[in-house]
Amino acid sequence: GIGHGLGARGLQAQNAARERAQDIGEKLGAHQKKQLAEQCVKFKERLEEFASKHKAEIVADPQFRSKFNAMCHSIGVDPLASKKGLWGALGMGEFYY
Repeated sequence: GIGHGLGARGLQAQNAARERAQDIGEKLGAHQKKQLAEQCVKFKERLEEFASKHKAEIVADPQFRSKFNAMCHSIGVDPLASKKGLWGALGMGEFYY
C-alpha cells in the first residue's frame, strides 16, 4: 500500500547508489595502495642512502651498528633478509651482526 516500502524505483536507486559508493571505495583503496607502495620504495631508497652515507661508522662502531640494526627491525626491515640486504651492501657478512 501507500507509504509502505520504497517501490521498485526506490530500490533501483538505492542499489545504484550502493554500487557507486562501492566503486568509489575500490578506486580510493587502489589509489591508497599505490601511494603506500611508492612511499615504501622511497623509504627503502632513503634507508639505503643512509646506510651508504654512514657505512664507515656502521662498520667501525659496534654500538652504532647495533642501533642501526635495532632501528631497522623496529620498522620491520630485516637488513639480513637477503645477500643483497643492507649488510651485504655495506660489505659485511652476518658475523658482524
